[in-house]
Amino acid sequence: MVDEKDMSQQIYGQLVMRAWNDPEFKKRLSANPRETLKEIGLELPVDMSLEVHIQTPNHIHLVIPEKPPELGELTEEEMRKFAGGGEFPDMSSFRDLLKG
Repeated sequence: MVDEKDMSQQIYGQLVMRAWNDPEFKKRLSANPRETLKEIGLELPVDMSLEVHIQTPNHIHLVIPEKPPELGELTEEEMRKFAGGGEFPDMSSFRDLLKG
């Protein structure tokens, strides 16, 4: 059985591949994501918004997710463990930018 996270990652991958291979789809997705997703059978709940950002080598995006309520307040030690624990996505572009 595929869980929700796996399904989201699969859909994300398919959208990225299609945007890479179909410039017109990429343009529509960026301009009107809700309608473009609806065209391919994906409907967002009415109370959910979606922003599409096109990343380039000179323009990166840092997305800070909402903190899960069950985390509560983190101690300095817990924050250090989390920050150094490999929980972040590939940040090589960001590291390269900082080196430059």
